[in-house]
Amino acid sequence: MFVPQAVVEWRPPSGLLPQARTLFSWGRGDGYLGLRSINYRHLFPRFAAAGAIVFLGLIEPLLLLLAPLPLVPMVHRKSRSKYQHMSGWSRWLLIPLATVNGLAFSLAGYSTGYAERRTGRWEVPALFPPSPDVS
Repeated sequence: MFVPQAVVEWRPPSGLLPQARTLFSWGRGDGYLGLRSINYRHLFPRFAAAGAIVFLGLIEPLLLLLAPLPLVPMVHRKSRSKYQHMSGWSRWLLIPLATVNGLAFSLAGYSTGYAERRTGRWEVPALFPPSPDVS
């Protein structure tokens, strides 16, 4: 039922670790249920490229400076409207950091939920149990 007077109160996570836990859980549910798969498919190659550059950076440390490059367009797109809600120089560090943290843990949760669905390791309770056979 639609109730126009209804009020929803939600407090976002207050730090990087609570944000990571929350978004991992949400991503895990998405992965298990197969929701928003296309969004996660866009995340995976970017994080894989960044990870490959970090791996190569173990051989040639200067390459580590290039590791964020695959993530820059996506982070910019997802965080550009948030800068107006925060002041000070720290916003230029904290907003992209929180964005990458959220995306990384969402993707990790999605991968976990997807694997659990494929292996049958996690069961989601049925929202609508089967109706009894009426004869």
